[in-house]
Amino acid sequence: MWKALAACVLTLFASAALAQERPRAILVMDGSGSMWGQIDGKAKITIAQEVVGTVLGTIPDEQELGLTLYGHRRKGDCTDIETVVAPGTGTKPAIQSAVNSVSPKGKTPMTEAVRQAAEALKYTEEKATVILVSDGIETCDPDPCAAAAALEQAGVDFTAHVVGFDVSEAEALRQMQCIADETGGTFLKASNAEELATAMVAVVDVEPEPEPVPETYEVRFRATAGEGGTFISETLAWEVTREGSPVGGTLLEAAPTLPLEEGAYSVTATRPSDELTRAADFTVRPGSQTVTVVFPAPPVRITFQATDGKHGRRISEPLVWDLFRGEEQVEGPLNVDGFTAELEAGEYRVTVMRPADEASAEAVVGVGKVRKTVTVELPEFRPPATLEAADSAIAGSTIPVRWTGPEGQNDTVTVGTPGNGNQINYTYIRQGSPLDLQMPPKPGTYELRYVLSKGNKVLATRPIEITPVTASVTPPEAMPAGGKVQVRWEGPDYQNDHITIARPGDKGNQRVAYSYTRHGSPLELQMPAEPGSYEIRYIMNQDNTVLAAVPVEVTAVTASVNPPEALPAGGTVQVGWNGPDDQNDYIAIFAEGESKYAGYSYTRNGNPAALRLPAEPGRYRIAYVQSQGNTELASVDVEVTAVTASVTPPAELPAGGTVQVGWTGPDDRNDYIAIFPEGADRYAGYSYTRNGNPAALRLPAEPGRYSIAYVQDVGNTVIASVEVEVTAVTASLTPPAELPMGGLAAVEWTGPDDKNDYIAVFPEGETRYTGYAYTRNGSPAQVPLPAKPGKYRIAYVQDVGNTEIASVVVEVTETSATVTPPASGEQGATIQVPWEGPDFRNDYIAVFPVGADRYTGYTYTRNGNPAKVPLPSTPGDYEVAYVLDRDNTVIARMPITVTTASATLTPQGEATAGGELTVEWTGPDNGNDYIALFPAQGGNYTGYTYTRKGSPLTLKLPDTPGDYLLKYVLDRDNTPIAEVPVTVK
Repeated sequence: MWKALAACVLTLFASAALAQERPRAILVMDGSGSMWGQIDGKAKITIAQEVVGTVLGTIPDEQELGLTLYGHRRKGDCTDIETVVAPGTGTKPAIQSAVNSVSPKGKTPMTEAVRQAAEALKYTEEKATVILVSDGIETCDPDPCAAAAALEQAGVDFTAHVVGFDVSEAEALRQMQCIADETGGTFLKASNAEELATAMVAVVDVEPEPEPVPETYEVRFRATAGEGGTFISETLAWEVTREGSPVGGTLLEAAPTLPLEEGAYSVTATRPSDELTRAADFTVRPGSQTVTVVFPAPPVRITFQATDGKHGRRISEPLVWDLFRGEEQVEGPLNVDGFTAELEAGEYRVTVMRPADEASAEAVVGVGKVRKTVTVELPEFRPPATLEAADSAIAGSTIPVRWTGPEGQNDTVTVGTPGNGNQINYTYIRQGSPLDLQMPPKPGTYELRYVLSKGNKVLATRPIEITPVTASVTPPEAMPAGGKVQVRWEGPDYQNDHITIARPGDKGNQRVAYSYTRHGSPLELQMPAEPGSYEIRYIMNQDNTVLAAVPVEVTAVTASVNPPEALPAGGTVQVGWNGPDDQNDYIAIFAEGESKYAGYSYTRNGNPAALRLPAEPGRYRIAYVQSQGNTELASVDVEVTAVTASVTPPAELPAGGTVQVGWTGPDDRNDYIAIFPEGADRYAGYSYTRNGNPAALRLPAEPGRYSIAYVQDVGNTVIASVEVEVTAVTASLTPPAELPMGGLAAVEWTGPDDKNDYIAVFPEGETRYTGYAYTRNGSPAQVPLPAKPGKYRIAYVQDVGNTEIASVVVEVTETSATVTPPASGEQGATIQVPWEGPDFRNDYIAVFPVGADRYTGYTYTRNGNPAKVPLPSTPGDYEVAYVLDRDNTVIARMPITVTTASATLTPQGEATAGGELTVEWTGPDNGNDYIALFPAQGGNYTGYTYTRKGSPLTLKLPDTPGDYLLKYVLDRDNTPIAEVPVTVK
């Protein structure tokens, strides 16, 4: 490719040089971002750089040559144009260097670049040639043609040759052709080697003497969609020929104009969107004329659908469709509910058949220019169905109904009123036959129906008489407000039927309380909290139908409360009470004039009730509250009195420490001693008073002003506090001089040694440690070092707030090791590996597949030297490595080849079921290798013996005769390495 492009540019130089006696010239290079695109795996900018090198070597030294670049410095900047080498002789090295340094970035202002290059050549004063190499459309100048024409008009003898490098866009090609045409230059396309070679043939070194120009006449070409149809405005590819020879090249326009001599011609137009081609012959005569090429008219979209009878629903099930034009079948058979076709104008016939009953219909369709929907009416679909059920049933009952029918998805059997299409109840036929159908709640004449879900068609009906249903309720004599009573009842006990208590005049779905009849008779019914006249009813769940109602009187209940005289704020007191003790009744305390309680205790918890008092002293009332309606049955006004407390912290309050704080106070449940930052209401630490006096209080890590307070749990109320000063603490660290990576460092320390303080190692500049040791374990602290060498800090960290109170910067040094395994070993064997290394706790020697990070076997270095390491069961290439336990870091490795182990098995004598078999064998005899007998068809072994028992060995045979396999099995992964068949007789 680049050689062809070089030939292209070189030809342009030669053309410019010979035709114009070597006028001054400038090469204009494209440095826009699109030059990073690739051709045959190589960037276009790279190809261009190589081409320039080839071209420069062939240009005579006396040629005055310059270089202009665009789009090479900034993104999105139409002014990014630079004449980097002024035209002159001896400029070839500078041009080559500048081109090689181009890194494409920006837009494509190729027209302005040509203009600036022309000005640099003083094109208005002397001959000038510009050679433009570009790979894309102009992105900055709206009219490159006009700009090129202006340059040609203003110049003495200005020429612009254009190379379109990998350009396929029609508008870009038009722009480049226009620049060359307007200035008398040559336009060449370089998209591949073959096309470029063809283009080069058309370029000659010396322009021929002009021949007499024959008289031509303007011919305009246009295309329409159909005879007399609309003008096609999209760009077409036009080619004109005369006696089989091309005239004027390919024209990429919607309606081009071409000057032609008199005579007979042919024209073809190709539509790029679908590559459809149409042609026309024409004769050119004096005067202008228009030649029209006719493409097929665009097809019209016609949608076909079918309905179930006249004015019926649109059928959504698959049908069988066929579409004909005359005798020709255009579509079909199609097994769909409907379809859409793109059709040319004309008359068509469509047929449709419904597979369910083989009913069919057809329609004749005229297609013009307008989209439309064609609806074909099939006969109404009514498959046969039957219903079988009792002639009568009790209201609300569920009866069995037998049926036959088409069994369409979502078909139903329903019950409703004759003459009314609405259903009262229904059941899907997918429940089988017979199915269960609930009858209406009211007596009367009804009908059963089989309903087809498609179109809600009634396929069969059957009358049924619904007879009344009876029920009764028997309440107890005593009905205390808010209590629960036992109500006896009789009735159908349908699903979700219920007994309710309601006000007289309430509808069936209105109630104060209810209980389901499924709980049995009698059932427990909650009474309303408000005394008065009510009704107890039996309600059939269907339509909340009232089957029975009895008027009742709910009577008032009484209660009393007896609080103690002393009511300390925040305390818990015992309140005596009398009352109904209904479920969830409670004793509560309310602020004076308030309806929302400040504390409560259920009466079910006993008498007296333990009531938690509010923390705020003042006027309150203690009440017996009935849960039903939260009704206060009795109350007494009381005074809650204030309580006092004190705290006595020690004189020394070291930051992060735990101190003993003396206190006095009520010691109510969950009261606590807390420390608060000055001015804050959120504590920094606390201890419950229930844990004893003095309280052990953990101090914050930050020195400064605080307050220590006695806090009552009720309302988190501070009832005593004292201002204190928390003082800073110090610590020191003395690490050892040697800090090998992955080891343990014995770090001497001093510090507060508060609970959970620790000595930790941190990477330089980070806040997350790599290892730590608690100070409670003594000094020196044994701190694990990281597995990577480098700069770290060792710090004393207070557990409270993870606060560093001392640190020292250290250097963790690299640790080395060696392993010396044998060059190879058999699969499953255990090898001896001499090693050298730090032997830190839990360091190990391991075998890894090459490139893997998960070992197949290992042994700890603490188990001795050499290390006994098991090899894997799979032959192949592996590595033996010394691994630090810290982060499983490999610090030494050597290759090893695991070879295939071999074994032989020689059974002796005849194998008899239940007997013994003597087996001679050879093999690796690793620890726990074994000889075993397996069923030939697969499964677990029936018996085995370890090879460590020697050869020959004795193997117990199974009691079941049959075919078996005798195998030598490596203990490593239970891998068999030899087998022979054995028939047990």
